[in-house]
Amino acid sequence: MDTWDKLKLKGELDELLIDFETKAKTILLKHQLGLKEENKQNDWKLEMPFQRGDVYFVLQSYGGCEKQIYDDVNLHNNNVVQGNAFVSEQLAELEAKRRELITKFKDFKDISNRDWEPDFNHFDSKYFIAYDYDFNRLKVYCQYGIDGFHIFGYFQSERDAKQAIEIFGDQIKELFVECEGE
Repeated sequence: MDTWDKLKLKGELDELLIDFETKAKTILLKHQLGLKEENKQNDWKLEMPFQRGDVYFVLQSYGGCEKQIYDDVNLHNNNVVQGNAFVSEQLAELEAKRRELITKFKDFKDISNRDWEPDFNHFDSKYFIAYDYDFNRLKVYCQYGIDGFHIFGYFQSERDAKQAIEIFGDQIKELFVECEGE
């Protein structure tokens, strides 16, 4: 390495050290002031799907939906951010049915699993339900060390997962499989 390359490398290293020192001092100062480090994940700015005057439908806590006129105020923006605003009454009603099913399913799963929680750091069986498009049916699958974030969660026993298909299978297909394009 010639002298020019060494000087260039030294300059780049000096610049990195200055950046590091600046960031370290900032973190230390924030800690001393009791400020929390910003969560970079919260930097995402949600694009509002409605404009002032647009008609939209709000999913209410009791499962019904209400027609609203969008205005760029917190009430309407919060409906969007919380996932309670829909472009049509049909989509709002579909979401209400899905949420009700997920709540009932979760109750069944929690009772079936008792105190068991899936631990992906341990290589034991964790059963989940998914739709097999090759055979056009819901099936029980097994997971070990990877959490696929399945909407209906995991069961400790395969038998309980199969029972869940017996109890909830038709509703799952109706609300999550057959209407995916809606």
